[in-house]
Order: sequence, then C-alpha cells, then structure tokens
Amino acid sequence: MKEIYHTHHIVPRYMGGTNEPNNLVRLPLWAHAEVHKRLFEVYGNIEDDIASRMLSGKIEGAEELRIKLAKRNFQKWLKEKPEEVKEWKEKNNKNRKGKPSILPPEHYQKQAEKLRGIPRSQEVRDKISKAKKGKSIPQPNQMKTYEVTKPNGEVLIIKGLNEFCKNEGIAASNLCAVVKGRLKHHKGYVAKILNV
Repeated sequence: MKEIYHTHHIVPRYMGGTNEPNNLVRLPLWAHAEVHKRLFEVYGNIEDDIASRMLSGKIEGAEELRIKLAKRNFQKWLKEKPEEVKEWKEKNNKNRKGKPSILPPEHYQKQAEKLRGIPRSQEVRDKISKAKKGKSIPQPNQMKTYEVTKPNGEVLIIKGLNEFCKNEGIAASNLCAVVKGRLKHHKGYVAKILNV
C-alpha cells in the first residue's frame, strides 16, 4: 500500500510560520498527526489538537474545537483590528440597505398554521366531542393530595396538580412525570403524592 505524505510547517502558520522551503518538511501522514499531537501536548494550542485529530481520523470533538477556535479568533479580530471591523460592519450595512430585515407575513402565517395542530375533519371533531361528553371535572374531594417543593424551597400541600400548575405557569404533565419518577424535577419544582 502506497504511503501518503504531507507537507508540514516546522513553525506553524498560526505562529507566524511561512510557506518558504526552509520552513517545510515532508512527512508521512501518521508522522504528521504525531507531530501535531506532540505540539499540542507541549504548547496546548487548539490548532494542533484539531490537526492531530483530523490527520489521525479521530474527528470526534474536532468540530467543537473548530467552533471554539473560530469564536476565539473572531473575538481576537474584534479587539485587535477595530478599523477592519468598522469597515466590515459598514459594508454589511450597505449590502443590507433596501432589503427587508424580517421575513414576509406569508412565512409567519404558514408557520402558525403548522403550529396550530393537526387539521381535523368535522366528523373527527364530532367523535372527539362525543367521547368527552359526560366526563366530569374532578371535584376537590376526589383530587389527590401532593407535597410540592417550589424552586425557592417553599413546601406546599395541595389538592390536584392542574390548578396549581396553571397558577405557577408550569406544565402539569411534566410535574406529573416528576411525581411518577420519570423526571427529577420540572423547572425546579419537585412533587410527591401523599397518602392522606
């Protein structure tokens, strides 16, 4: 099998190295990956960690590192080259002139229709209505008693979860999942059923 060779910068370009022949060396792929791994271990530069991972095929985590590097370089650029940043902002503003800054109303209407729920025929709506008829709302004497701990540590004894959740602005289904042990908490609220 033919070995793959890469050109490696002895002084990395991110450290000011050039493409001059005296700064370049030809290395097999495995050695190139190893060199960047050693450079990362010694100097701790993200660039070498990314290069080492990519060259050795260990790409897990490399994308997160690349994003971290891009954010760092962007912040550095903002601080070190204010004239360039100003020019870039002016150019962007000039390009945006005359273009709408928001999407057309049709877009928002279309999204609202998607979120409104599944469109149902009158027949289906009638079946749902019929199934709900005769079902009573639980009366206070039928409701279970719960001990609820609020995020601030206050402990309350309540009857029924629905009204409490509505007043607190939280989802009753999620607090119910906390009671059943499927969730540890919901927005900091913890609840358990009392055998009263």
